[in-house]
Parts: sequence; structure tokens; C-alpha cells
Amino acid sequence: MEIVNFRPIGRGGRRAGMFSAEVENVCLNKLTLIRKPNGDVRVFGDDINRLLDSIAKAALQHMEAQHERG
Repeated sequence: MEIVNFRPIGRGGRRAGMFSAEVENVCLNKLTLIRKPNGDVRVFGDDINRLLDSIAKAALQHMEAQHERG
């Protein structure tokens, strides 16, 4: 995994940043890193949401195919 173009930003007292990442030759752009006051971190972004939706659909198709086989 490679983090590229990391740019720190500040919002509402949270330490945060915007960046892109390349994971296994898949580029995820316009990601936002948020650090909550309790120390938890979260990453948000349209590209990552689309990737997760694709993974969920593939897993569902796999599950349905296994169910049909009995």
C-alpha cells in the first residue's frame, strides 16, 4: 500500500488530512482521514465506497451461487 498526495487539513479541532492511496494496483482518490477526540480514526471517500460496494456485490453473488449448488 502506498499513500500519495497526503495534505493535512483542519476541521473542528480534529486532526485530519486528504490523500490518495494505491492498494494492489487500485488507486483510491480523494480520501479523507478523520481523527476523533477519543483517538479513533476513520477514512471516507467516494472511491472507497464504490470499491466496498463492489466487494459486497461479489460476495453476495458468491454466496448465492454456493446456495444454488446445495
